[in-house]
Amino acid sequence: MVVGQGFWCNKIVLIHVMIVMGSQKQEKSLQKKRKRSQPMIIAICTPLMSRVHQNIQQSREMIFCDSTSSLDRFNTSLFVLSTSNAIGELPLGVIITSDEEQGTISQGLDLLKTVLPTNCFYESGSDNGPSIIMTDDSCAERNALHEAWPNSNLLLCTFHFLQRNWTWLHDNTK
Repeated sequence: MVVGQGFWCNKIVLIHVMIVMGSQKQEKSLQKKRKRSQPMIIAICTPLMSRVHQNIQQSREMIFCDSTSSLDRFNTSLFVLSTSNAIGELPLGVIITSDEEQGTISQGLDLLKTVLPTNCFYESGSDNGPSIIMTDDSCAERNALHEAWPNSNLLLCTFHFLQRNWTWLHDNTK
């Protein structure tokens, strides 16, 4: 289990993370100086996520990137990378950002690559990434994913594909 919190203190980002594995507890406090113009970016890869990367073959074949925004009064965005398996959806990584701009998402993916295990994506590696990434209908997210893993094929999930077509069909401006 991972419990974490982040907050601003003047121009320093303080993040306190507690990782609980069985009866062992590890506490880490991280500090990073931040300029006002820089976005907040947090990348998380827990021990469970690392094991999924190393032991689940589907993490090399196909992953999903789902995003949710406006989570709090600071308009925080959450990006969850996961893969599917016979037992269900398994997490691969999480990125938390202060906005949904392409540059911020790209920086978040680059930061996530630094915390992934060396044999991530079932030995494919953080530079190669997975074969297929299924995404939301967000140009910024798709472009950032293409920058991070240019050899991966990007697919739009069925729900967002149907939503885009339905909106186009009912667009009164054409």
